[in-house]
Amino acid sequence: MKKKILLPVILCGFCLGLGGASLLWPKQTRPERIAQLFEDICIKRAKGIAVSPAAFGVAEYALSYTNWIDPLSKTFLDVDNESCSITTFFPEALSFDDAMILRDLITQQKAKHFPELQFDPNAQMGSLSVGWFLGEWGSKQRWGIHLFAYPDRGEDARSSLTIRNPPSFDA
Repeated sequence: MKKKILLPVILCGFCLGLGGASLLWPKQTRPERIAQLFEDICIKRAKGIAVSPAAFGVAEYALSYTNWIDPLSKTFLDVDNESCSITTFFPEALSFDDAMILRDLITQQKAKHFPELQFDPNAQMGSLSVGWFLGEWGSKQRWGIHLFAYPDRGEDARSSLTIRNPPSFDA
């Protein structure tokens, strides 16, 4: 085969391969990755399903305030018998747009996994905040999901997505 024909054929095949790969294995956005970790780790744990964060590419990171770190989403994951939280801090805090996208994704997950949770208009904290709970405020029976973000606080910018496990949770 002539070189004049072979080179364009190879280049076209390479471009088609890249295009096909991006359709088969699209890259997750940061809010999508956080929502996926929340569903795969936090929600499963809240349902009593034992999962290890390490199975999802999260690295153990033993600090006094967290157990794990996800290098892909640049988040910290704190898991214990009572709750599971995914947190961001400056300079890797969520932007307002990313926090809004995450809010929409978590709203869908809440409806899918815990439709019994009720929106709490008093769960306000941060520039963006949403929470769904059951149980009286301050009681041990209170459980649910809370997302808040402070993207507009400069070096104090942060976000947190937390599920407090149901009272029937069995570690």
